[in-house]
Amino acid sequence: MVVPTAKRPLDVEGSLGAAEGDPDAPTAKANPQSDDCVFGVSTLSQAEVKRLSRKYHFPRGLTYCLPKDPRRVTESREGLFVAFEGALSQGLRVPVPSFAISVLVSFSLHPSLLQPQSWGFMIGFLVKCIESEIEATVNLFKEFHVISATPKMIGYFFKSRSGVKKLLLNPTQSIENWRRKYFLIKDFEGFIPSPWCNSLDVKSPNKKSRLTSAEKIGLSKLMALEPEDVNSTITEDHLVQEGLSVVLGQGSSSDGSEEGVSEGEGEQDSPLPPMSEQTCIKPLSPSVNDIFTNLCIFGSLILTLLSSFSYGSSTRSFCYHQGHRSEEGPCAYWTET
Repeated sequence: MVVPTAKRPLDVEGSLGAAEGDPDAPTAKANPQSDDCVFGVSTLSQAEVKRLSRKYHFPRGLTYCLPKDPRRVTESREGLFVAFEGALSQGLRVPVPSFAISVLVSFSLHPSLLQPQSWGFMIGFLVKCIESEIEATVNLFKEFHVISATPKMIGYFFKSRSGVKKLLLNPTQSIENWRRKYFLIKDFEGFIPSPWCNSLDVKSPNKKSRLTSAEKIGLSKLMALEPEDVNSTITEDHLVQEGLSVVLGQGSSSDGSEEGVSEGEGEQDSPLPPMSEQTCIKPLSPSVNDIFTNLCIFGSLILTLLSSFSYGSSTRSFCYHQGHRSEEGPCAYWTET
């Protein structure tokens, strides 16, 4: 399957309604966007993102961003993944399982359009498959679940397919203000979000697909299982046991120091680790590193002076070596180590 690479313009937004175009795939019809973005600026701070990354055992070295312009949440940029705190509480973990990414691609869902509770269905289903030694596939997932548009609101959610034995029960009914608690993760290798669209044709992707022989065997095993509460399926202990949440070595930071936290344009409390930008260079030996750091600082000052003579340029893309923040447009990136 070819992953779509189109990018939704920041000045348009879809509208709920009938889809047009190819009946075999979800389609979009863009309308002018209102002045108010559906998400708003995230209320999370960098300290809270750091806490979430440790609580849910994110791998070290990820690059995060809290965008000042909430429209960036809806972008379809290669390697850019938006994570909501509510989705993390419902089983989303990083790295995102390939099965979950396949589901997003199959339904042409941009991550920001999926209600957090639906991650419970996806990850819970994956857990049941792992326990039953079954390969989790989108075809099997669609045997038990369908997608539906959120009534009177923008977005979509998964629910149990009617007329079929339920595999997972009692999903969380609602998560308050989930759209205001998010952050971006940069450089997700191989991941390209589907174009942002809130007018998906949900009928076509909900149709069941022809199962392979292996999938038919897997379906029989899943049908034989007793229904289980989805929230008990996606507990942290359960996810760790099934290898979906990896607990790294405790106290793995060799110097025991805390990472610096800098917010937006404000002051930074302590030096940040190297940014994972293409122009950044890995740490060198101590003596060479000191020389290089000083040269970088001197070079950055010259760039700053030169930029002061430039007219009408509001988009910045700087990358400094150790002790400096990497900034790209209205979003300040930082890396946790």
